[in-house]
Amino acid sequence: MRVLFSALYKMGSESPGKDGPVLLTSASELSSLGYFQRRTVAEMMLFFSRQFAKGAKEPGQRSSVKEQGYLCHVYVSPAGVVAACFADEEYPTRVAFGYLSKLCEDFLQVTGGNLATANSDGAFDSAFQATHTKLLTQFQDPAQADQLTRIMAELEQTKLVCCLPNT
Repeated sequence: MRVLFSALYKMGSESPGKDGPVLLTSASELSSLGYFQRRTVAEMMLFFSRQFAKGAKEPGQRSSVKEQGYLCHVYVSPAGVVAACFADEEYPTRVAFGYLSKLCEDFLQVTGGNLATANSDGAFDSAFQATHTKLLTQFQDPAQADQLTRIMAELEQTKLVCCLPNT
């Protein structure tokens, strides 16, 4: 279970020369893929996340789309930021949306919510890249990132230990 890619887009914008909204920042963790696959997979995830972000219209909207064996989760923050991430199918959906919500909150806090200056892709990479990468790394293990998931995993382990037959 892991998050492979995440990106933030400016809702209602049009990126020059691209079919979709302006990319504010993105981060990826593709070390589990083969070296020669990484670039192609990153480009595919960027393309599809931009297309899914383009269709996001309502603040608070959450949606998940299966694409190429991964789930792309999309969240629209009330501040006009569209967050998208690609995760394994086993990655808990609730944790993925928690990650996207946290990503939007941190982005708005770091940048002051000043999206008016974002007219081209990567406009906030320098201001937010380190925080984005840190969050992506933190959410690789859902049990560590989310308290409810951790409690459920501990409960499952306890159930297994309690139910072992006596030998």
